[in-house]
Amino acid sequence: MQMPKGDAARGMLLTDQKQPVELLLVDADGKRLQGKQTLELTLYKISWKWWWDSSNDQLANYVSRYSSKHLQQESITLEDGQGTWEFEVKYPDWGRYMIRACDQKGRHCSGQVFYMDWPGWAGRDQNKKGLGASTLSLSADKDNYRVGDIAVVSLPEAATDSRSSRALISIENGSQVIDYYWVKLAETGSQLHIPMTAEMTPNVYVSVSVIQGHENKNNDEPIRLMGILPLTVTDPATHLDPQITTVDEIEPENILTVDVNEATGRSFNYTLAVVDEGLLGLTQFKTPDLHKGFYKKEALGVNTWDLFDNVVGAYGAELEQLLAIGGEGSLEGKDKDSDQRRFPPVVRFLGPFHLEEGEVAQHKIDIPQYLGAVRVMLVAAKDGAYGRSEKEVLVRKPLNLLATLPRVLGKDETLQMPVTLFTSSDAIKNVTISIKADDKIELLKQEVTINFDEQVGDSAGDRSDERTVFIPMRAKLLGKSKVEITAQAGSFNAKQTIFITINAQTLAEKRYKKVKIEAGQRWSDSAELFGIAGSQEAALELSLMPPMNLQNRLQYLIGFPHGCVEQTTSKALPQLFLPALTNLSEKQLLESQNNVGAAIDKLSRYQASSGGFSYWPGQGNIHDWA
Repeated sequence: MQMPKGDAARGMLLTDQKQPVELLLVDADGKRLQGKQTLELTLYKISWKWWWDSSNDQLANYVSRYSSKHLQQESITLEDGQGTWEFEVKYPDWGRYMIRACDQKGRHCSGQVFYMDWPGWAGRDQNKKGLGASTLSLSADKDNYRVGDIAVVSLPEAATDSRSSRALISIENGSQVIDYYWVKLAETGSQLHIPMTAEMTPNVYVSVSVIQGHENKNNDEPIRLMGILPLTVTDPATHLDPQITTVDEIEPENILTVDVNEATGRSFNYTLAVVDEGLLGLTQFKTPDLHKGFYKKEALGVNTWDLFDNVVGAYGAELEQLLAIGGEGSLEGKDKDSDQRRFPPVVRFLGPFHLEEGEVAQHKIDIPQYLGAVRVMLVAAKDGAYGRSEKEVLVRKPLNLLATLPRVLGKDETLQMPVTLFTSSDAIKNVTISIKADDKIELLKQEVTINFDEQVGDSAGDRSDERTVFIPMRAKLLGKSKVEITAQAGSFNAKQTIFITINAQTLAEKRYKKVKIEAGQRWSDSAELFGIAGSQEAALELSLMPPMNLQNRLQYLIGFPHGCVEQTTSKALPQLFLPALTNLSEKQLLESQNNVGAAIDKLSRYQASSGGFSYWPGQGNIHDWA
């Protein structure tokens, strides 16, 4: 249930006529419900009372209570989640009210508290207290201000009825006091007018300390009252309005042209990204809003003390931790990508660039073999001003294909590769599918033709725009194989490339033979090959010491599949001492140096900002053993 927001929720003016309230019924996703719905609406009057409670030892306590009173109840019918209810409040029952709406079927309820008063008494709703006797309730005439506006801060009338009352006004932010001054409430009344300046962004706190006259005080409020009110201030100069101009739709394997400019002709620096919407949807990624991050609400950074309770000679109540106003915050290692990825994502990042004043920049971005939608995102910044822009671009074509293979194949395995064709054009009749592969895969069928006008199965009538065929194949050799599938129909074509790894179905086997050659002797022997053809390797190790099988142990160490900080170090450290253990060729020495350099680069991703290392990259916590 959505109830009135903003000014409508803050206050209504009492008149001699009934007051209308607009209601909107939505589901959990924010979509308006369809059909007819019945709601039960109830109007309550909310009252607030406070008093001093004194016991025999003359210690006064401040006590406050809330109460509510049922005034009116009625059932109404909404059409497509929308309707209006009218209620009436008679003079002089000004004050705070609450409307509560309940769905009679599901018993879901929603409510809204608002204020009603007669014209000319807009400040009277502020004659209410907070949680403590010394707390001064303040209110502003608007929720948000722009630089150059005048903020009107209203004080309770009860705190300003003394002709000798004075108020200390202090304008504060997260780090300093921007301005402060004294005012006589007899001259200013219950409203303070405060000009909004650029140094007050993103928000300031208006601190008001009211000191009432010691004599002839007309109320039972404490001598000293204090309140703090946050004001949100926006500086238009800190907002950039970058614009992105590009097409709404593009075919894959084409060039996407993106034009960039600023709506008012300002210059700025920017970066540009084009990313697959599917990837962004995995984490619900939104285009970064730098302005929101750099100009988020700041916590009050100024502490306030005074001695009035100790010097005025009258009970003023204690002002302890009543004013704790916080800000708004949010808690928000990468390996190199392989070119031969199974599902290559669309991720393009360009920049940073600089756009001159009044200029329009143009970028050309290649769109690979891909179907779906991409989001073009721009983030801009210049001298404390920030902005962003985004646009979704569909990537599709009249003829598309989708082939599917498993992640890996075992040697000598056979399978039927499904290839699905999609078409959105009636002009496409006959489509020829061609398949190519390298020597690691044997294709049992290399070409097939599909007629989209032919009847499929028992279905008749309209032709189907989707067809699937199966291509038989067999894995022959170990390694990573490349399969290319092409569909051609006249001037229309589609292509897909799939990389698939062919593994052995058994573990690697190693056999050794040790021979001791005496001085002056000759030795010759032959190695018998075994295992899968093309996968065999042979190594000969000569040593004056008893054989350590160094080659085999080193290869096992380097090929260890895991990568915590301990295992990464264990792979690299022994290679520092290899030249002292054995004679390395120039190629082996270079390979060893590259391995050590790669390990050092990888270890940098385990390091936290404090200098320590975590056990796994990205963990953040420091591990003593690491």
